Amino acid sequence: MGLILGVKAGERIYIEDDWIKIVKVTGPHNFVLENEDGTGFTINGPEDQPQEVLPEVFVSAGEIRGTAPGRIARVFIAAPREMQILREAPYRMLCLYEESARLLTHLLEETGASIEEEAGNDVVRDVQELVKELNDEIKRLTRGG
Repeated sequence: MGLILGVKAGERIYIEDDWIKIVKVTGPHNFVLENEDGTGFTINGPEDQPQEVLPEVFVSAGEIRGTAPGRIARVFIAAPREMQILREAPYRMLCLYEESARLLTHLLEETGASIEEEAGNDVVRDVQELVKELNDEIKRLTRGG
């Protein structure tokens, strides 16, 4: 799977639970990035070979249509289809939703209820509905899981 993103210096892109960060942008096809362990990579245009920045994740310069505004680089990320690629804000929301759903499900189970069973009281029903909404948002952010 391949994805082209326009990114600025300082932005992080999450691939699964790992990240790459754009350190410096010197043009629409030229940028420096680093991965989570601090390894740096320099991309010097679309003719550069894709570089493996994480296992099975390759980055190169994305083709550009027209002029990119300001200091935005076009980054092409190639990764297996099952790998999730998210910008930082959606990734943080995904983590919050997943943790909230997990915690609420655990609290329900501590009361003897479950997400699937018919609720006997309003509080359990409200919690079940909230977990359902969180799971729907998780699916939306991950394009269906």
